[in-house]
Amino acid sequence: MFSSFMRHLCLGVLVLLAGSPALAENREPVTFRAIGGSVMGGTWNVAFTGLGNLLKKSYPGSSVNVLLGAALSNPLKLETNGGDVTCTQSFNIVNGMKGIEPFKKPLTQLASIANINDVTVIHILAGKSVEADSLEEIIAEKMPIRLDPGAKGTLHNVLGEWLLKEMGASYADIAGWGGKVMPVSSADRVSMMQDGTINVCIFLGSLQQAQLQELVTTAGVKWLSVKPETLEKIAGRAGIQTAVIPASLYNGAVGRDVLALADTVHMICRRDMPEDAVYKITKTLCENTGYMHQIQAAWATLKPETMPRGLVAPLHPGAERYYREAGLL
Repeated sequence: MFSSFMRHLCLGVLVLLAGSPALAENREPVTFRAIGGSVMGGTWNVAFTGLGNLLKKSYPGSSVNVLLGAALSNPLKLETNGGDVTCTQSFNIVNGMKGIEPFKKPLTQLASIANINDVTVIHILAGKSVEADSLEEIIAEKMPIRLDPGAKGTLHNVLGEWLLKEMGASYADIAGWGGKVMPVSSADRVSMMQDGTINVCIFLGSLQQAQLQELVTTAGVKWLSVKPETLEKIAGRAGIQTAVIPASLYNGAVGRDVLALADTVHMICRRDMPEDAVYKITKTLCENTGYMHQIQAAWATLKPETMPRGLVAPLHPGAERYYREAGLL
């Protein structure tokens, strides 16, 4: 009789605990500002919009305000409270936390949510009229190209400058031998390549993106190569890696495998962001990777098992709590 009584008592306690508000899943809405890339239809902006839609379904009333940004400035915007969550490359996070140029002082408000593992590469593109297949040829022959190296201080502008220096040249040298160096916005790059205002550009982006497809289709661009030993030297200095741009990309438009500088994208947030909000963001990403792959092909690399790996900023407590609960840490 006693054992029967204890069984019923334990069952009653479990029922009460299960219905306890303290153990019920918190469905409070999540509201935050997400800083994406410089084009509203770009990779990060689309991904943040999709994340916002998922959060609204799981936590009614949630709101994600997607703001325009840029890879290099995104960490600084978090630091100055210009946003709550963003994406950028590990190069920018490390340099930001160390206060290495172009950052004027160490950034102290950065925390990691996830490693997206979306590899972004430095694309060096030229119009078909440029009679060169490598950046070394352009420099050796002092071709008067019209170059868009990206805005000063951006990752591709900095790495482009380093590449030129390894070849004994600079942006100023290109202008000196009759060329032009004119940073243009992402929104204008396609049209300016189409009309010949620029005929070479250096920019950072994923392997699959709409702007590259448009450049291939309407401007007939080709990819310029750089000697592997030069790329490896720059990659070592920058603390990044190299990756191959496949010949088959864009229906074979690349034409040959092209080695390029590469980095991975991380999702980061402000350190003081509420733990519960970051927990819900992390949980939503981890449990809906299939949906994220569908809306953003560049994020096909997003996998729960690798999200907490290879991070360069301290893991936010909210993200850590979810990863531990899910057995990923």
